[in-house]
Order: sequence, then structure tokens, then C-alpha cells
Amino acid sequence: MIPVLAEMEANNLLVKKLRAARQQITDRLWSIVLATVSSYFSEVRGERSMITREDSSFRVNGIPVSGLSGSAEDVLGLAIR
Repeated sequence: MIPVLAEMEANNLLVKKLRAARQQITDRLWSIVLATVSSYFSEVRGERSMITREDSSFRVNGIPVSGLSGSAEDVLGLAIR
């Protein structure tokens, strides 16, 4: 019975560590995704563009996506997918 309790405690500690690292992992993954999206979007448009994410919305060179033309929004959607 004691080894099971020790294993559960070890697993709980591991879960706590993973939860603590969650934001760092999320931030790193988003930076990779946004770099890839920026590269694709820039290549298709023929213009260097930096895609960022603030709150739950995307921006292109600091401009909200709502300020883009319809075709640029379509390209951004493809880049994100």
C-alpha cells in the first residue's frame, strides 16, 4: 500500500510541475506558430509581415486583422491553418 501512495505523490508532483510550465510551453509554441505563419503570409503577399497575437486576436504589423482586405484575410486564414 505504501509504494502506491509514494507513486501517487510522485505523480501529483509531476502534474504540479507540468502545470507550472504550461504558460512557458504555450508561449513557446505560439512563437513557433506565429513565426511560421508570418513567413508563409509574407511569401504569399510578397511583403514582409509580422503576425502577432494579442488577447484572442491576430495582428499584422500591429494592425488588427479587421483592417485587412478580404483577400489578405483569406491568405492569413490559410497561413494559420
